[in-house]
Amino acid sequence: MTTIPMANLTVARFRYVRLFSAIAWIILFIACINFMNLATARAGQRVKEIGVRKNARRSKKALIGQFILEALLMSVIAMLLSYPAGVSLPAGF
Repeated sequence: MTTIPMANLTVARFRYVRLFSAIAWIILFIACINFMNLATARAGQRVKEIGVRKNARRSKKALIGQFILEALLMSVIAMLLSYPAGVSLPAGF
């Protein structure tokens, strides 16, 4: 039976933490780029809608308020859907 010194085990675990943290940051960066791409594409599709609303004499403030409200509503819905998933994960995960 071989024994592993505790110091080496701690260093090895710390290396794994650093490795997985780097991978998580890379995934987060890619997700941000993907979100910006999707938001830009969606804005391009909504140009016609914005033109119609401007033509109907909606104020700039009302248009901005509508888009902010939609973004907040989507964020709240995402939070409400993700919370049960996070709570249901095992404690050791």
